Amino acid sequence: MNHSETMDIPSGWIKKGIFTLVYGRAGTGKTHLAYYAYLVAKSKNLDPVLIATEPGTTLFLRKIQYTEYHVAHTLDELVRLVTSNSLRNKFIIIDSVNWHYRSKPGIESGKILMYLSSVARSTGGLYTAQVSGEGLLPSGAPYIIPWAHIVIRTSKINDKFLAESLRPHRKTLMYEIRGKDLRWL
Repeated sequence: MNHSETMDIPSGWIKKGIFTLVYGRAGTGKTHLAYYAYLVAKSKNLDPVLIATEPGTTLFLRKIQYTEYHVAHTLDELVRLVTSNSLRNKFIIIDSVNWHYRSKPGIESGKILMYLSSVARSTGGLYTAQVSGEGLLPSGAPYIIPWAHIVIRTSKINDKFLAESLRPHRKTLMYEIRGKDLRWL
C-alpha cells in the first residue's frame, strides 16, 4: 500500500474523537478497510491498535504476515482490550465489533456493544460490523449506529467495492482490493 493513496480516504474517517462505523455483508471489504484504517492512523501518529474478533480477520492478517494486532475471543476480552487501550489514548480499530453479538444476541450483549460504541464516540476509532441474514443493518445496530459520528456501508459490485457514507453526508467512493492492497478509484 503506497502512502500517497492514503490521502484519498476522507480525512474525517480516521481522526481522534471521531467514531467511524463501517458495515456491510460478508466479503464487502470491511477487513481490508480496517487494516487500511490502521495504516492511515499510524501514518497520522494516532497510536492505533487493531483488534480482531473474527477468525477471518486473523486469517487475513496472518496471510499478509501482519503481526501487530490483538485478538478478542470473547466479549470480556474485547471489553478489556478496548478499556485498557482507550485509557492509554489509543485509536481503536475493531474488526468486527458485533462478531460475538451475532452468536449471542440479547440485552446483555447489546449493553456491551453500547459501551464499546460509547468509548469510540468519546475517544475516536473505527469499528466494522457485519450484516447477517436478510437484514440491511448490522446485527446489534441499535446499540452501535446511534453512537457513530460517521456511518459507512460497504457493498461489492463485480470486482469493485463501494464505500457509501450515510452519515454525516452522502458520498460514495469506489475501491479495488488486490491481495493486501486497497486502491481508491
